[in-house]
Amino acid sequence: MFSVKLDVFSFGALVLEIVSGTRNRGFSHRDYHHNLLGHAWMLHKEGRSLEFVDDYLGISRYLSEVQRSIHVGLLSVQQCPDDRPSMSSVVFMLGNEVELPQGSS
Repeated sequence: MFSVKLDVFSFGALVLEIVSGTRNRGFSHRDYHHNLLGHAWMLHKEGRSLEFVDDYLGISRYLSEVQRSIHVGLLSVQQCPDDRPSMSSVVFMLGNEVELPQGSS
């Protein structure tokens, strides 16, 4: 169980790193004291998830997919392992237009 939830966490962290174009290790923001994952949660809760996205991605055509990827990535990195989805749930959420749970940081 521990390994499965750690794998989902790693996947979520990788998704967020790819979308942001920034590594979690060494991330810093001049106005906040969060790591990359905490920064992503803060923006998501404030309805500003798109500010997290690397400009290089050119997301205009894929806006909903990018937002869904961020949301699923955040669900995967929740602090409590029991709150994280399984990898099969992650695949389902990414591949289908189902309503996503809110999650907690």
